[in-house]
Amino acid sequence: MKLLVTRPLSASTELAATLMERGHSVICSPLLTVKFNENVALTFDGVQGLVVTSMNGVQGLARNTTERELPLYCVGDKTAQVSSELGFKNVHSANGDVNSLFDLVVREVDPSRGTLLHLGGARLAGDLKGLLEKAGYKYQREILYEAIDASKLNSNAVEAILDGSLNGVLLFSPHTAKVFCKLIDEPDLKAQIRHLTLGALVRMWQMNLSDASFEISI
Repeated sequence: MKLLVTRPLSASTELAATLMERGHSVICSPLLTVKFNENVALTFDGVQGLVVTSMNGVQGLARNTTERELPLYCVGDKTAQVSSELGFKNVHSANGDVNSLFDLVVREVDPSRGTLLHLGGARLAGDLKGLLEKAGYKYQREILYEAIDASKLNSNAVEAILDGSLNGVLLFSPHTAKVFCKLIDEPDLKAQIRHLTLGALVRMWQMNLSDASFEISI
């Protein structure tokens, strides 16, 4: 199959290599570009633990501090792996989503011992703040990066859609699914897109276009 990978380039290399090892052809056309905030003055007074909900969050954290001892609670195993590779010594993985991360914190963290500092992007998925504060935790957030929407698909992706050679598209969040639908909102592209298989990390989204409707599911 010829597959379109839509992750930022820094995060797509490993996935593209794995797909090619399995016999697929891969086109990378990022739907987001990550811009890290540099020289953020992070302070950890009263902080008992750190929370990250993406690999970009932990990479932004590592760029802005030498702190590696505080417990670090990660949304998934890949984020936890990257955290360990970056030198964090006390890493915990929820191996799931924001709700799984909340459950992990409730199991392992005493709310009376201090603040939980959430390191992430300007746009967050889920309401971790609301969940934690409702459960009695002190929550603080620092924005360490911004994910900027792509203005167009690259020429290789457009060509593969138009000539019918593209078989599938891999999407990684509800937001990137919306960006993708915006970028293919042209008659020639929409006429071809209905023939594609769309793969996603979440259970189901419904994306409605003027003359096409997709269920994106796993």
